[in-house]
Amino acid sequence: MLKNIKKKFVGDDGTLNGKMVAASISLLIVIVQQLLASFGIKFTGDIGAIVACINTVLAFLGLIGVFSEPATVSVDTASLEQQIVSSNAEISAAKAAANTAKAVANTAQASVDLAHTKISNLSGQVDAINSTVAAQ
Repeated sequence: MLKNIKKKFVGDDGTLNGKMVAASISLLIVIVQQLLASFGIKFTGDIGAIVACINTVLAFLGLIGVFSEPATVSVDTASLEQQIVSSNAEISAAKAAANTAKAVANTAQASVDLAHTKISNLSGQVDAINSTVAAQ
């Protein structure tokens, strides 16, 4: 398996396949963004600037002959931003649902506490009535 991967990245002449490297970098950027979004971490950097820096490095490496087929990294930032916004909306909805459940639980606990108080009061009244009846 590692031989197949190496074969894809390194040509027979020992140079790196620029298209594979660029595609791999693109996918790494995407997976990093998805991981950050899944943990609710907002990436405040400029993806376009990062991609431009990577493209410059790839172009330089292609110029000096490290790559056999220089290529540029391209990332569909619009769909990634949409995925991040969607993930953030899902996280917000989950937090709202958790807060609603917490409020319902607090209301239920208040009702239970009120019922215990009423039972305690009624028990005291029953004891007073029993004492009065026993005294007569």
